Amino acid sequence: MSRFGWTPLLLLAQLAAGPAVGATHFLVVAGLGGEPRYENRFQQEAAIVADAARDAAGGDDRVSLLTGGLATLDAIEQTLAGWQQLAPDDRVVMVLIGHGSHDGDAYRFNIPGRDLSAPRLAELLDALPVRHQLLVNTTSASGGTLEALAAENRVLITATKSGGERLATRFGSFWAAALTDPSADQDKNGLVSAREAFDFARRGVEEAYAADVLLATEHPRLVGTGAALFNVARQSEPVSIQLATDPRYRELADLRDELSARIEQHKALRDSMDSNRYLDLLQSLLLDLAMVQQEMDALAGESG
Repeated sequence: MSRFGWTPLLLLAQLAAGPAVGATHFLVVAGLGGEPRYENRFQQEAAIVADAARDAAGGDDRVSLLTGGLATLDAIEQTLAGWQQLAPDDRVVMVLIGHGSHDGDAYRFNIPGRDLSAPRLAELLDALPVRHQLLVNTTSASGGTLEALAAENRVLITATKSGGERLATRFGSFWAAALTDPSADQDKNGLVSAREAFDFARRGVEEAYAADVLLATEHPRLVGTGAALFNVARQSEPVSIQLATDPRYRELADLRDELSARIEQHKALRDSMDSNRYLDLLQSLLLDLAMVQQEMDALAGESG
């Protein structure tokens, strides 16, 4: 029993009653730049996204980064083949950074050697056993993948609305910025969801074109449900080494992350549930989350 009269056993029972929350695995790929300014930019964006993914995923072993000469089709296929061993409740996030092209028929991600086509990517993702997939494609012409990659268990985020928007995009830079900018964390829970990062990046793109008095040549899109379920960055305040290694604090941090995911899952059910039951369950989950955060804050105060 905690000092607040709240027992985690009740919370664990609640969590067990709902959908399990598995581990999240990331693949970040930076394709060909074509010229130094793009090459450098894509490398920098990929490094930021991968660093944020390591924090969000809880370790280097869940994040793969392919850049430069390593970002080949074989390497991408090998990484996704490794994901065949994941559990159904795990989640996968794939981020493509660079240039894309569309010939009026199919989209291609420009990488060393053979390009990655939308049909081939669809085959690779369809073969995965996981139920929750997120693809973030920040490239030009990325909207040309929306039809080919659409699936019930997949969230698609693209920098453009169609394959016809072929100019280099700004979306990738704003997506990377969202992972480190505190203002992207709209609900102030210390985590940045894919939904929050998309909203931040989309606003950034719109404001940038307006500030430059230019007609926008890219229109970001988010297709699919459940973007809020994917945490792509962690922005919690740093804690002391003593606190970070405290077993109770670590247990509470895990419970907080799982509760946050459960709340987002519950919100996705709003239209399919009785309104009173929906609000009762949401209130219960929010109360549990508040209690978890209260005890974490108390432990942080004692160690400070």
